[in-house]
Amino acid sequence: MHLSSLKPSPISPKGIDTQIARALVEHVLRGQPVKRFAIRLWDGTEVAWAREREFTLVFHDAPTFVALAVSRSPSAFADAYVDERIDIEGDVDAALRLVLGLRRPAGGRLQRLTSSIAMPRPHARLRHTRARDLQDIHAHYDLSDDFFRLFLDSQMVYSCAYFARPGQALEEAQERKLDLVCRKLALRPGESLLDVGCGWGALAVWAASRYGVRVHGITLSRNQAETARARVRDAGLAEQVTIEVRHYADLPAHSFDKIASVGMIEHVGVAGYGRYFGALHRALRAGGLLLNHGITHPARTPDGMGGDFIRRHVFPGAEIPTLPETLAAMDDEGFELLDVQALRPHYALTLAEWSRRYAARREEASRLVSRHTLRTWDLYLPGCRHGFEEGLVSVHQCLAAKPAANGAWPLPLTREEMLLLA
Repeated sequence: MHLSSLKPSPISPKGIDTQIARALVEHVLRGQPVKRFAIRLWDGTEVAWAREREFTLVFHDAPTFVALAVSRSPSAFADAYVDERIDIEGDVDAALRLVLGLRRPAGGRLQRLTSSIAMPRPHARLRHTRARDLQDIHAHYDLSDDFFRLFLDSQMVYSCAYFARPGQALEEAQERKLDLVCRKLALRPGESLLDVGCGWGALAVWAASRYGVRVHGITLSRNQAETARARVRDAGLAEQVTIEVRHYADLPAHSFDKIASVGMIEHVGVAGYGRYFGALHRALRAGGLLLNHGITHPARTPDGMGGDFIRRHVFPGAEIPTLPETLAAMDDEGFELLDVQALRPHYALTLAEWSRRYAARREEASRLVSRHTLRTWDLYLPGCRHGFEEGLVSVHQCLAAKPAANGAWPLPLTREEMLLLA
């Protein structure tokens, strides 16, 4: 049966039959070379294209089937999975590849054959307050330290690693990233480093123990602060490192020689970039350096990684900027840009390893978090991996200076001497 043979009269989702369902799916899959999967409908009927299948998509109701066939929205697909309106039997990663490959909205005759589907409105700029920031950070980072330990490296670095080669151990790649940050900041013994959004303390401990600096880490997560303080004590660094639950807006002025902001900018909100970089500029001494490490998206893909889904279920309040938005805000607040490095392939490799570890320990995860959270993370990690692999999102490290009165930087003249990319 072909779509062209169907009459354009309205279809009640409750009355949709297998023949129409197959026609809808075949229309959606037009041009897809591989169809090694099956669809199981709400009445138990299966529609398959090959004997061997990587996965089966199970639809528990007709309205969900129709809505996803029309919208082809990764966020809508993820919502339906988390809400248990659909299931995936088999290879979740293969199912996500299919869904992400069908992002083009349906139209024309297919649209007329189905009931209208309400598409999500463009995401508005978020309003951030101290209370809202505290609530949003608590919702994610205080989920369960034991849950995050299931898939992070031993130091619990929760940001993009820096791989020397594919297949390198995650532990080594994360140590390389920590060291890259320290070398870009040209840390010297006795200097003071502010670690904004310090997480579980990995960078603070690394910088203090390897570079002899004094570190002050701030976070809004009480779980992270407690764990970070314990790690500092265990490392014998209590005289060098302090960890505090504090909002960035309350930082003291002219207090630090260097500042690292790793994985923090995503929680600020683009509308608040002036306040954020203004606070960091005031906290930095003249002649100091700032390293901002954060996720970005190309202007052509404003929500290409299921951003609405992630904001609702994973990172409430999060907002991903374009690189020009970040750079412009830094410049507006008085920073002088020195270097930008893209790390997109490295985050794809990081997420692939996190996904592998999570999948291997999913049963343990099910005892630590709710079923809703578990199903959210089933899709979140591999979905983000695909986003970075396909260039829908990226991550950049931006090194900037607060020039001294005479305009000097605390860096040598050449990249080779700075060891920026070593």
